[in-house]
Amino acid sequence: MKKLFYLFMVAMCATMFLACSDDDDKDPLKEEEEGKEGVITAVITYYGGFGWIETFNEGDIITIDWGDGTVEEFKSFEYHDEYDEEDGEIHYVVGNGEYSEDMLIHEYPDNDKPYNVTIKGKIKEVDFDCYLFSLDISKCPALQLLSNNSHNNYDVTSLDLSKNTELRRLYVQAWEKLSSLDVSKNTELTELNCRGNNLTSLDVSKNTALTELDCGGNNLTSLDVSKNTALTYLECGGNNLTSLDVSKNTALTDLRCQHMKDLTSLDVSKNTALTYLECENNNNLTSLNVSGCTALTSLLCRENNLTSLDVSGCTALTVLWCVDNVLTSLDVSGCTALTSLDCRNNNLTSAALNQIFKDLPQVTSQTISIYGNPGTETCDKSIAENKGWEVWKW
Repeated sequence: MKKLFYLFMVAMCATMFLACSDDDDKDPLKEEEEGKEGVITAVITYYGGFGWIETFNEGDIITIDWGDGTVEEFKSFEYHDEYDEEDGEIHYVVGNGEYSEDMLIHEYPDNDKPYNVTIKGKIKEVDFDCYLFSLDISKCPALQLLSNNSHNNYDVTSLDLSKNTELRRLYVQAWEKLSSLDVSKNTELTELNCRGNNLTSLDVSKNTALTELDCGGNNLTSLDVSKNTALTYLECGGNNLTSLDVSKNTALTDLRCQHMKDLTSLDVSKNTALTYLECENNNNLTSLNVSGCTALTSLLCRENNLTSLDVSGCTALTVLWCVDNVLTSLDVSGCTALTSLDCRNNNLTSAALNQIFKDLPQVTSQTISIYGNPGTETCDKSIAENKGWEVWKW
């Protein structure tokens, strides 16, 4: 028994010794050890500007080495604008007051030269309002927002976010050269804007908290959003998608899927919360199903290849622009809220136009445009005009 007790005490002492050694060697930048402190390094250039930084608490110290021999220390202060006042949010930002309260400005001696910038402190959010050559945020695990929407991020072709598991919002719009983006570790992400890059694939299956996704203007050939059931906003236009399945995204209120030459059909009948749909300039789009969209207020489906369109179930619809299709029929019979209809340059005969006129609701001085249809000159405009509509034939 004494031998066992002796061995136990030796083990305990060894454990305590190791723990003390670990304390002596601990990294002061680790979130769990020093209250969410981190380090961001970047190579930047810009003509006299930088951006803004938000911290977690008032009085947090942010140190910036600007890379030109200047090192500055900033203390965060409470800042909120009119939008934050509405939802009660309080933000703690750092700034030098040269441009605006929340903007960091630094004048470089040579604005054309790249500078190595190092930021240290309890960084919650950062926005680089500058041109990036490189960016390392691996030592900033508590970071919740990263934003840089500037063009000409010269050498940034990839971004490692694997250590930034607290990231909530990411805006890397129009980086142009960003060829890969792995957000599989960022399971807290709610907003992602990676528009205008060079992505050929994007996996958001692990990002089940996403409410807003803008991945337009890339080279995506497929997009699976079936796991993103919290999405309310989706923009994926300007890609090479051949299909788009949003049947699982029943919370979606805003969908924009324009400028995709290979998209042939779109079914949003399950998206009963949808209020805005933009699916313009999809040259091969021949089928559009909006039958269940009772909340839809705006439908922009110009420059497609639709032969027919039934929006009779869209009882909340106020704006319908279906210009430059090949429509031979258009059913607006249930659209009692309609105030603007543009159906120019289709194949609507006088009989088809007259039927549309009959189905229009009674209004006070609203417009319907019918130019470029076979029945434009022979239809009975008075049917619409007697209901308060001004018929434009040009």
